[in-house]
Amino acid sequence: MNSKFTGDHGSSSPTHSGNHLGESSHKKKGRSNYEPSYKGEQDWRPADYKLLADDEEEKLRKQKEINSKLNDDFKRRQARYLKREQEYRRHIEDLQRELRIRLGYEVDATDKNFKVIQALRDELHSNIDGIQDKIQNLKEEQENDIVRKFTVNKLKVEIENSKNTKGMSKEELKDRENQLNQHLEVITNIAQRIENENRTLMKKNSELRKEYQNQENDRELLLKQLVMLKKENGKIKEEIDYYDKIIEEKKEDDGEQIDLDRSPSKSSMSKKKGKNLMNSRKKNSKRNITNAESLRQSSGMGHIGQKTIGENFAASFGPGPQESEEDKIHRYERIIEKLKKNLEFERKNLKGARNQYQSEMNMKTELEEMLKECVQQVQKEIKKRNRDPKTAAINKIQKKGKKLNAIDNIEFTDHDRDRVIELLLSQERVLHLLYEKTFPSDEKQEVQEEEPVIRDEDPEGGFEEEDQEENEEENIEEISKKQEL
Repeated sequence: MNSKFTGDHGSSSPTHSGNHLGESSHKKKGRSNYEPSYKGEQDWRPADYKLLADDEEEKLRKQKEINSKLNDDFKRRQARYLKREQEYRRHIEDLQRELRIRLGYEVDATDKNFKVIQALRDELHSNIDGIQDKIQNLKEEQENDIVRKFTVNKLKVEIENSKNTKGMSKEELKDRENQLNQHLEVITNIAQRIENENRTLMKKNSELRKEYQNQENDRELLLKQLVMLKKENGKIKEEIDYYDKIIEEKKEDDGEQIDLDRSPSKSSMSKKKGKNLMNSRKKNSKRNITNAESLRQSSGMGHIGQKTIGENFAASFGPGPQESEEDKIHRYERIIEKLKKNLEFERKNLKGARNQYQSEMNMKTELEEMLKECVQQVQKEIKKRNRDPKTAAINKIQKKGKKLNAIDNIEFTDHDRDRVIELLLSQERVLHLLYEKTFPSDEKQEVQEEEPVIRDEDPEGGFEEEDQEENEEENIEEISKKQEL
């Protein structure tokens, strides 16, 4: 029995191995499935399992190689297609650009799109600004409502707790309610007072800004007037040089006596030149008369009745019907001396105006510094007063009011402002400056009275009083009109 079993088993094993080898060879040649000739799993050996695993591993390796090749081919083709797509797109864009150029359209639509986007952006910004203002107003209203509701609810809760814990009577509750109402009135009064102070401070700030702007405008006007006076002085110097040359020429020709009546052509030429010079000087003097007079009034050293240089020269330029050469030379010398005196006088006026402007600016800055020092001193006193335990209840009430209105930590009351004014007026320097500003010293007036008033004379030596009165009236009218404007 055993031999038979062993024989049968031995005879069956080669057939099984042979079949398995044949099948594995078939699989290597291209067969896809492994189909043994028998179906029983009990007849399988470990060698058969090993061969089957080797076959499967070889299949897997080959399939991986195929997959890697396919992936490489796919990547190559994808890169090639992307390059072609980019080239085609560039070509299409070039063709579209050529079409736009040929048809007369814009080269790029980016400018048009940018303008549209910019307009939309401006609209958005304007809408956002308006929305932000509305949101801020709504937020402030909501905050005020929330604070009020919170305070009311807090008071209700406190009343309920006090009822539950202590069991207060109706009279005690009424007293408590009255106290709370008084406390609320105090807080509302503080808030109202702070709002009023803020409004007054805003008004003062706007007034100070206007004053500062007016001072800046006055400064610019003074600078312009200085420039105009410098130009006027330059023109006067040129005229003086011109007449110096004429005088030198006349002195050279002293040996030769020239009859002015026998040479009408030369006299007519000189008259034409004189008339042209007079007209130009009159125009320039009328243009700058208001500027010069305003400078003289601001400096306190001007004389309204003084005639302008061009009119003086025009009045003294006309020669008499019978005038010798020496008289003419003397007359020119007199004219030059008058012009020099007028120049010196205008320079003095300009210097005085500058000094007065500088002194006023220094006085203003000095007073501002003193006021700042007084304000800082009062702030320190307020801080010390807040630290005092006696004023703790008042500080709590003020802090609540400040939380409701979002005010700074240090606020000035009327008493504090009075204290600032007292400190400011207690300084002797402040009183001295205010006294100088309100009551100017008599020394300046004496200096103004002692300054010589330059008047113009006729060619014959008399004063032109009628012309001076007319010019005074015209100048006063122009200055009054300018001050009204």
